[in-house]
Amino acid sequence: MKAVIRKGSILLLAFWTFICISNMVVFGEDGGNHNLLANGSFESVNGTIPEHWSVINRDWNIGIHAAEEAAYTGTYGIVIATETSNKPWVMQQVPVEAGATYEVTSRYKSVQIQGNAGYKIEFYDKETDGELVGQSFPYIDSSMHDGQWHAFSYEVEAPPDAAYMAVYTRLYGKGRVYFDDVSVVKTKDPVELAMKSIYTDHTFYYPDLNEARVDVLLEPLDGSYSDKSIHMQMTNDSGDILFDTTTEAVPHWTQAFDPTLMETGSAYTLSLNLLQAGQSIEQQTKTIYRWERPAQLPDNGLVLVDGEPFYPVIGYHVTVQDYPYMDEIGVNTVQGIHTSDEGTMRTNLDAAHTNGLKVFVPLYLNMKVKENFEVTRHMVTTFKDHPAVLGWMIMDEPTYNGVEQQELLDAYKLIRTIDPLHPTYMVENIFEAYPSTGQATDILVTDQYPFNTKHGEMEPISTVTDSVNQAIAAVNGDKPVWTVLQTFRFPNSDVWDYLPTIEQVRNMAYQAILAGSKGIAYYSVNDPGWKLRESVLWQGLMQFAEEQQLIGRLVTEGHRIAESDSPVAPWGIWELDGEQYAVAVNISAQEQSVLLPLPQAGNKIETLYGGGTAACPVWTWENEAHFQLGMEQAIVYRITPFSSIVNAAEEQLQAMHDELDNRYWMARTALLIRQLEKLGGYLEGLEPEYDKAGREAAKALHLLSGLQDWVNKQGDDALNGKRHELLQAIAAIKEEVVPLARVY
Repeated sequence: MKAVIRKGSILLLAFWTFICISNMVVFGEDGGNHNLLANGSFESVNGTIPEHWSVINRDWNIGIHAAEEAAYTGTYGIVIATETSNKPWVMQQVPVEAGATYEVTSRYKSVQIQGNAGYKIEFYDKETDGELVGQSFPYIDSSMHDGQWHAFSYEVEAPPDAAYMAVYTRLYGKGRVYFDDVSVVKTKDPVELAMKSIYTDHTFYYPDLNEARVDVLLEPLDGSYSDKSIHMQMTNDSGDILFDTTTEAVPHWTQAFDPTLMETGSAYTLSLNLLQAGQSIEQQTKTIYRWERPAQLPDNGLVLVDGEPFYPVIGYHVTVQDYPYMDEIGVNTVQGIHTSDEGTMRTNLDAAHTNGLKVFVPLYLNMKVKENFEVTRHMVTTFKDHPAVLGWMIMDEPTYNGVEQQELLDAYKLIRTIDPLHPTYMVENIFEAYPSTGQATDILVTDQYPFNTKHGEMEPISTVTDSVNQAIAAVNGDKPVWTVLQTFRFPNSDVWDYLPTIEQVRNMAYQAILAGSKGIAYYSVNDPGWKLRESVLWQGLMQFAEEQQLIGRLVTEGHRIAESDSPVAPWGIWELDGEQYAVAVNISAQEQSVLLPLPQAGNKIETLYGGGTAACPVWTWENEAHFQLGMEQAIVYRITPFSSIVNAAEEQLQAMHDELDNRYWMARTALLIRQLEKLGGYLEGLEPEYDKAGREAAKALHLLSGLQDWVNKQGDDALNGKRHELLQAIAAIKEEVVPLARVY
């Protein structure tokens, strides 16, 4: 029987066909891709609450709800409105395929907006309590803030570890915006490659590096290695072959090559071919460079200021009004302001210089890199000679913010081409990304904040040590690593509502230095709802500023002579100005016993910081010292070898010898000098002659007492008015020598 279709039915069918097609999203040749979001049109509602969507603070209210006024198609769209700049959002999480490409689209309309709007995209390795493995903030162009409906789309590739993507529609500012017909569609499958990754130990090889390697992780699509080989060439811009080799294919293929073949300032291409029976079945390339180190960072150690080693203590989010107070907490460097305005930047740099502060200049306005290349070019060109500039910040947490490595590498080339003097600085908060980010900057900076409840309980404080160790390994020890410390609390946050104590900040700082960090930063001085100067931590940081000065001297002037990377209580000993300083840190949750092997036997040991109430110095002939550290305790000791004490006393006597033109004085001080020389001889080495040293110390005390008695009997005129001065000097020498005799 034939179907009979009336004219009206045809019109109705055409109408519904149009509606269905207008709401379908089909990409790809197979036509199988579809909107991964449920209720992306916001048509399914419970009252004014759209189903399947989450909202900031779990609070659907008059500012955030489904409404007819927000509809581009159908009956409902989503309204997001605020007058408090609290960055409100609605969000939905969907499963994704690692390595696949997705397009996020929507219709958007603004109503009297101040600020911006857009998406926030987050990738996680699992659905519940997953680790963040990637993030991006695509903003809507300001030209779309005209009260009209616009289409807004953004394409993003899921990171290698991604399993879920959270899609936020968000208002960054004040006002009222509408979103409708939001979709997430896979536009490209992951590329199926046999060479899964190609990694060189650097991208920019400094001239002092004379070894290099390339690593390839290989998984042939047919699973066979026996019939395959890898051919590698290195060529210059002219196509000249500098290196050529072919070896058998293995799952992890490593090849060393000579970077000294490359000329400074030039680019080179590494070509890798996977061969099967001598025929190429896959080819990949990577560009590498021979590049000078920045002149202010001549090696992988300390940045220079006016030719002298500089230990930075950096403050984040510091306003110009705060600049005069930074020296109270030992901050000597600040993160500069985010601006594209030359006048505003100059005013900021001038204010920093007036207050004795150095500046790392951020170049990632609106958390973007390539979009700011022209701003970067202008700012670096204009301010590279400003006395306040210490370096350039390429990006903050690039992996977390979804910025590809190539953007970072291009920014690095741009900056360093203009400014050969100042280093670049970049913070990375994801361990796995340290190698990638570290290749695109001169200074790699870690910012692991253990005091959070992302996973229900605080992370171990030892996370700081782990991050520095991994960062140093990621840059092969060829670049300096710095560390940002947690000095904030966000009272309205479910995750960050804890302020570290000053003891915990000290612990993290000493962890970083022991692990090899060359600089420290505080995050943060200001944030929405947070002011460090109004917190209890400020007073603690003021006291810690004195310790920071010592840390700075140990890092810039000291020489580390012993260390331990114990997983529960690392320690280190530095030599500085004839004395030694030991730092021991408990990074465990239990009390720990620490054994410090001392460089010599015979020492005066004083607790400088972190030991609680003042303790008397310990005088010991032992060449080791035992200490107990409480949970998260960090202690600094000053160790003065007996031999140094005697040498100092001898130098003081030498200076006193010519103070009086008196035969008795000159004879007795000369005798004392010879006596101290004899005493010092018995204190040398790891096995001093205790008995002889003790006896000589007792003789020296006897001579000092006799000289003291003689001075007491003389009139002040006979002593050229120096009676009080001489008695003070003799008493000070006796104070140092007496314990040597007592120890004996």
